[in-house]
Amino acid sequence: MKPIHIRFEHWYPKRILLPLFGLTAITLGRTLYFARSKQNVSITLIKHEVIHVHQMERLGLIRFGLRYFGEYTWNFLRMWDRNRAYLAISFEAEAYGKQNRVMGQDEADALREGGYEF
Repeated sequence: MKPIHIRFEHWYPKRILLPLFGLTAITLGRTLYFARSKQNVSITLIKHEVIHVHQMERLGLIRFGLRYFGEYTWNFLRMWDRNRAYLAISFEAEAYGKQNRVMGQDEADALREGGYEF
């Protein structure tokens, strides 16, 4: 199994996603990018992002991206509320639903790679 990499205080979420959308993290392939420092990123958020890794692997990065942004756009056009549109994305609903479950090996490996002790 390929490792999952974690990058804290990364410029992309810090300078683009957070100011424009209020998002503090993004997952691309098997790398998790966070706007905040390690001390300010919860284990729950890392687990949430690792679920997105599994979703991308299940669908492929391009298909996942097209569906994700397609759902967001459709939801926003129906709701006219960015937060509600984001929460209504099926991938987010799945990740929020699973983020508090017992940790799997991928999550444990990602946390170790990020320097977390548990």
